[in-house]
Amino acid sequence: MVITTLISLCSCEKYLSVQSNDQMKIVTSLNDMQMLLDDTRIMNMSLSSFAEASADDYFIDDITYKTYTDTDQKTYMWDNYNYYYKNDWAYAYNVVYNCNLVLQKLNEVDQNQKITKLFDAVKGTALFFRGNQYLNLLWTYAKAYDLNNAKNELGIVLRSNSDFNILSKRSTVEASYQAVISDLRQAEGLLPDQSNVKTRPDKLAVWGALARTYLSMGRYDSAYYYSDRLLAVNNDLMDFNNSEDIQPNNQYPFKLFNKETISYFELTPSILTSPGNIMVDTALFSKYVDNDLRKTYYFKISKNGYASFYGNYSGSYALFGGISTAEMYLTRAECAVRMGNISSAILETNRLLQKRYKLNTYKPFESNKKDDVLDWILMERRKELLMRGLRWMDIKRLNVEARDISLKRIINGQIYLLKANSERYALPLPNDIIRQTGIEQNRR
Repeated sequence: MVITTLISLCSCEKYLSVQSNDQMKIVTSLNDMQMLLDDTRIMNMSLSSFAEASADDYFIDDITYKTYTDTDQKTYMWDNYNYYYKNDWAYAYNVVYNCNLVLQKLNEVDQNQKITKLFDAVKGTALFFRGNQYLNLLWTYAKAYDLNNAKNELGIVLRSNSDFNILSKRSTVEASYQAVISDLRQAEGLLPDQSNVKTRPDKLAVWGALARTYLSMGRYDSAYYYSDRLLAVNNDLMDFNNSEDIQPNNQYPFKLFNKETISYFELTPSILTSPGNIMVDTALFSKYVDNDLRKTYYFKISKNGYASFYGNYSGSYALFGGISTAEMYLTRAECAVRMGNISSAILETNRLLQKRYKLNTYKPFESNKKDDVLDWILMERRKELLMRGLRWMDIKRLNVEARDISLKRIINGQIYLLKANSERYALPLPNDIIRQTGIEQNRR
């Protein structure tokens, strides 16, 4: 299913075929800018799948591995340091370019237009998309945020202008995260309280993105604050027992724009994350008990006996990477237990899980031990949010606090390990970008 056929706010094709100089001439009015930002194929479907392809929620068998190109094989083995356009880096910076173009053009509109709600919405949308894309780039191409060395580690390229002639350079992890926060906080003051279109951001989307940002930085009080603000306005959860929420007979049981969707995004298509090619990690799949309806609606068992993932909130094969209320429940619960509020954390997570299990079969979790509760919530986070583009960052941030999560691939009987806190958790930048700009490549 292609999202652009479903909503009226989708792309204006002229923006996809013109050169940048022509684009500068075409985008003149606020409506032009809004249409450019409404191009969902670029703006909402460009979150990196590179990180998801590098994570540990899936595996491929030897036969499938042999059918992959050398580039895809190396990606699977965390060794892809020689790839070129088209790639997730390019898709991401296409979004950044559009945002910068709009922000520049906003300075040229008539003064009377600058006091309109449309002006604020367009500016807030551009800032949100840029900040959100910067965050995804950080999760993919930078090491995890660590207060002890964030000012020294390489971050991403921060661009505030659409002029390609301005030299690209990498900022630090600290500066990059501060740019994300700055964009999102500015957007918060400009965007409407709630949007009637899930592909357009609103304040809830901003709060969700800020919750994600602070969680990945290990700033749990701030992540709690923003997830709590979001859930105070919208705390809807789907009941997996309810046929109005689930389409049990469909290949993809979850509806596009379902009631849990706060802000809609997709990961870029990749052969490495296609449900027809990959199988769910067996250790992870074993964690779902039979009464857990996620085991029914997230997965289908293939002829080889392994599970494949079909639980996308896109209603299709496309991997959903947007913000959901369920994610915010788990974020708030994790932060609550880390801040010492164990009972609240348990209550939050039990409420979510009661909607996921067969009626009257869920037995609420009980414990007064902080470590046990945190371990339980982190496992439920992984079970609930797999294949959402979140696991790679979760591994990195949890390893900062010495959880010692290492990854393993087995190909043709040979074991390949990616040890905790390896340099390779900052995935490599495209080789053509390194050659053209001279910016520094991530260490191996």
